[in-house]
Amino acid sequence: MATSEVQLEFAFVKYARSLGCLCVKLVILNQRGWPDRTIFTPNGYTLLIEFKKPGGTVSQQQDRWITLLKANGIECHVCDDIEDARRILKDVIKREPLGDRHHERRECHPDARG
Repeated sequence: MATSEVQLEFAFVKYARSLGCLCVKLVILNQRGWPDRTIFTPNGYTLLIEFKKPGGTVSQQQDRWITLLKANGIECHVCDDIEDARRILKDVIKREPLGDRHHERRECHPDARG
């Protein structure tokens, strides 16, 4: 049975919540291509994941967002397999907790300034 993007995303959200993560689906008005899920981990990290059906590819708008997010130091992944998504999340949760370091101010990439 083929796995749809929705099934993959739903299974991941259930898994991530079981590990204490907050998973949100953000919708940006008049913008397309934002990654499917923004995940906040218990140890202070944030990552974004765009889910695709197995073998699926990102759209031009999605690629543009992913490139911009990565250029600004935001961890962003494209996953077409539940095990890959789980592995990525497990690896992030194993990292040293951020503590107060996540409040540091950083200069944004010029393209993100609007």
